[in-house]
Amino acid sequence: MIPVELGEASWTMKFAEHGNDNSLQVGLDLVQEVREEAQVQKEAAKLRTARHYNTRVQEWAFQKGDLVWRKVR
Repeated sequence: MIPVELGEASWTMKFAEHGNDNSLQVGLDLVQEVREEAQVQKEAAKLRTARHYNTRVQEWAFQKGDLVWRKVR
C-alpha cells in the first residue's frame, strides 16, 4: 500500500526567505477570489430572505369605491 497524506488548505503561510515574495503575491491574488465568492454568498442569502418574506405577504387589490379600514390619528 502507498500511504496517502490528506490535508486541508490553510490560509497561514510559512516564512521562507527565498519564496516569501512569491507566497505573498499568491495570497494577494487569492484575496479577490475570496471576496467575489463572499459577494455571491451574500447575494444568495439576500435572495433567500426576500423569497421567504414574500411568500408570507398577502396581496390585496383595492378598487375605487371599496370600503377599507383607515387608521385615525
